[in-house]
Amino acid sequence: MSKTVRRAKKTMRRLKSKISKKAMRRSSKKARKTTKKKKRKSKKGPTAWNKHLMVVYKSMKSKDSKVRLGDAMKVAKKSYKKDSSKSNWSAASDEWSTVSGKKDRIGSGKKDQ
Repeated sequence: MSKTVRRAKKTMRRLKSKISKKAMRRSSKKARKTTKKKKRKSKKGPTAWNKHLMVVYKSMKSKDSKVRLGDAMKVAKKSYKKDSSKSNWSAASDEWSTVSGKKDRIGSGKKDQ
């Protein structure tokens, strides 16, 4: 066989492998698209606020069927008491502050004459 024939056969083999690789990629992409992703469910339960809100909402809904959740939030906000241990802790700024006010400069750059 001559070199040109060998070269031609080699290029044909490369083209076939490239084409088959492309076809494999396309088919795998289609397979990925058809599969459905599962939604993650939250593992945390309802908070104290959520529980309180739903109690208020259900009581309001039993009286008036046109009540919306937003209306219940406004009413529940007034009657909800946060747990004192979970509330944001803040100390008075005078007790714990490490940053002080402006300090007097000793050498301000101008010499007294």
